[in-house]
Amino acid sequence: MTDCLARIAWILLTAAALGDDADLAVARVHSPAVLGRSGTFPDGINGLSASVTLCNDGPGVAAWQAAMAEDHPGVTLNLYRVALADDGVERIEQVGTSWVFHGFAALAQSFCASCSGSLGLSALGPGCSTSDAAAVVGDRFWLGPRGEWDPFAGSWSCLGSWFDGTPVDCLRDETGAGLDPVAHRLQVHDADLLVAGASFLLEAAVLSTDDQDPGDDVAHVGVVPLWTGANWVFSLAAPGQTVAGPAVQSWGDVVTSASLAPDDGELLLAVSVTDLGAGAWRYEYALANLSVGRALDALEVVAGGAASSPFFGDVDEDTGNDWSLETTGDVWSWSLPEGLPTGEPGGGALTWGVAYGFGFTSDRAPVSGTLALSLSDAGPGPDDVLVDTLVPGGFSTWVDLGQAKPGTAGEPRLAGTGPLTTGSPLVLTLADAAPHADVTLVAGAAILAAPFKGGVLVPRPDLLVAGLVTDGAGALSLPFVWPPGIAADTRFVLQAWVQDLGATFGLAASNGLLAIAGG
Repeated sequence: MTDCLARIAWILLTAAALGDDADLAVARVHSPAVLGRSGTFPDGINGLSASVTLCNDGPGVAAWQAAMAEDHPGVTLNLYRVALADDGVERIEQVGTSWVFHGFAALAQSFCASCSGSLGLSALGPGCSTSDAAAVVGDRFWLGPRGEWDPFAGSWSCLGSWFDGTPVDCLRDETGAGLDPVAHRLQVHDADLLVAGASFLLEAAVLSTDDQDPGDDVAHVGVVPLWTGANWVFSLAAPGQTVAGPAVQSWGDVVTSASLAPDDGELLLAVSVTDLGAGAWRYEYALANLSVGRALDALEVVAGGAASSPFFGDVDEDTGNDWSLETTGDVWSWSLPEGLPTGEPGGGALTWGVAYGFGFTSDRAPVSGTLALSLSDAGPGPDDVLVDTLVPGGFSTWVDLGQAKPGTAGEPRLAGTGPLTTGSPLVLTLADAAPHADVTLVAGAAILAAPFKGGVLVPRPDLLVAGLVTDGAGALSLPFVWPPGIAADTRFVLQAWVQDLGATFGLAASNGLLAIAGG
């Protein structure tokens, strides 16, 4: 009896700290299993799942309440293929996604560290681990849509969820019964597994409000598929070698990340550049939305007027939701066609937990530069962001970054004309601003994209040029000559702020304008 009372007292004390400094991490990803198939080989679709081991690396206790209670973790699975494209260049593509597995029971195991004891199935103590078998992770009773989760906060609401159904009361109405053999599981086509010479990466991610270190939320492992004549079987490429971090992180020449404000999640961009010879370079990008709840719908890069062989790849087989490409001078822009909904992960806008591929061939060698990305929904972070990467170099061009703040005459437009090369005449113009208004030109060597006076301050404010005034038509023209001594591919960000009584806070702002020097 004394032992029981001591045990109860310990549980009550630790429960008081539930979620306080807990940190769930993906510790091990096991080889996948096929739980269902539809269609016939080699045109079938496979419903995969995998066992995943999670650890609580923090000193606090992680809650593990079963659905329909909300305080529990979720786990997602993704599959990536690395293979040679038609031109012989290596490319990574995501070939499968799953719905979110809602964790419902925590086991007190010691895979990661010494576990001090079980708190029951509804909590995971410090140093403890828990694993769910592939059949459990792929059980549709526990699988819900990704779109119901906030990937940055790691939270989910039962009210009005897929499980909830009608009436909306947080009581389970949907059990996942009656689905086809592959629905909601990690779906992968036979054709994607049959690519000669390909290697595959299985990725698992955990979603949890008990998360002190987002850097350990994702891990991946190499897997090898084999068709037996009746089904696919998978083995680990390197048994026991789970790699921390997203799968895209293990590919490419340069991998960079971009965080969209403190409460808006993270993006990851990997690039591989191959010298094809004869003055041609192949650029392959993989853009992963790790934890941004807002979907991305556009990507812009200075590829060059002579660029060729564009590539876009999403996860699904529906070409009707592919991003379309528009070229304007040296700028190439992929964007989601207007009117298309976000849809389920894998096609359409780039939602969290998904990666898309972009590529082209350029006659310019790589330099350090940026890609411009746009998000479709408003949020705490900027709607447009620049991500550092490798891009074709040697250009002299102007790139519109958006983020204008409207005033009396609409959105002021800042534009530049002329080559940004030594001694070249240039003109910086401002249009659609308030007439006879004071203007301050903000210039910086980097993008800031910070909220300011009801708008977005796009440049880092390294230099302010005040004392400018628009004419009676709300326009301003600034002719100048590009000075010597500025190295090729040097980048500047500009924006005009206009005093305007018709705008909020008495200020309107132009779009941001990126100037890339040609030397």
